[in-house]
Amino acid sequence: MINISELRIGNILTKDGEIITVDSIYLGKNEYLINIESEGNAYNGSEINGIELSECEQISLTEDILLDSGFCKVRSEREDGEKCTLWNTEHFELIEMDKNKNIFEYYSTNGLIVKHVHQLQNLWFALMKTELEISIY
Repeated sequence: MINISELRIGNILTKDGEIITVDSIYLGKNEYLINIESEGNAYNGSEINGIELSECEQISLTEDILLDSGFCKVRSEREDGEKCTLWNTEHFELIEMDKNKNIFEYYSTNGLIVKHVHQLQNLWFALMKTELEISIY
């Protein structure tokens, strides 16, 4: 289930197996609803309003998505000897511990866990003040 507080305009999700981009978010009668950009997906040409957030799914962050989005993969070892993979760009780095595959951590004082594409988009935007170019279409 997607937490509405983690969602913002521009986030990428899926609905019925199709990749969608959030265009707006609003509160309906009993649930949060989203509108999506319709260009280039199965909903093209139709008026899409009020998709229930519960109908959408998060996209798991994977090695392929990171590589296709410009991250480099570097094998490493932490100070405690634990093996890991560093995923970095020129100004941004995630760490993936060998024991927790496909769970990425932005290393800070609290170790923010990033499991889904929209979480990475939000973190990137908060730190870099630009949109992350995600290549999963």
